[in-house]
Amino acid sequence: MVAFLKKQHMPRSQVERRLGWANGYIVKFPYNPSDECLKQLLKMFPRLNLQWLLYGEGEMLRPNIDQPNNVPCVPEYADAGTLRDILEGKMPKDCKPCPIVRNQLPYHFTIKARGNSMRPVIMPSDELTCCFVANKNMLRWGQVHVLDTENGIFIGRVYDAGDSLRCSPCNPIYGDFLVPKASVLAIARMVGVIRIL
Repeated sequence: MVAFLKKQHMPRSQVERRLGWANGYIVKFPYNPSDECLKQLLKMFPRLNLQWLLYGEGEMLRPNIDQPNNVPCVPEYADAGTLRDILEGKMPKDCKPCPIVRNQLPYHFTIKARGNSMRPVIMPSDELTCCFVANKNMLRWGQVHVLDTENGIFIGRVYDAGDSLRCSPCNPIYGDFLVPKASVLAIARMVGVIRIL
């Protein structure tokens, strides 16, 4: 973050004041910043490349600040490999394009929730907005992720379990289970929810 501000010729203290952050916060920029922190940064710096900021990948500034108008909408019962195909730039045949909702963090696709395993956090009719995780070491343990595995897609909280991921539905009536890390084809983090009221 410090390197970005130097390139923008902006004093760190000025940015901290404008965003309401404590003095020195940017120097100790969090390893795992909150979604609210990222929203504030993107609002102030719309060309800031989040992949660069979070993972050190790509260019510091996005070459084109316009997002696409549509992203793939993954159906409730998507086949294994669907997210991997999207990550590789393909539009799977069972996905349809969905318009982007602009007041959320940037996202790569949406997926419809189903069943009751995520209640009360996610309702069966919710549509989740999801952003791919570029590096498996950057998972946010305990937060909701979407895993594309050899056995299909799982939506729920994820925890490290050595060579496996412990997958935990939000609804306590459903039990945890392990997924070998080697069987994971793609991982995305839920960054928002579109809920019809």
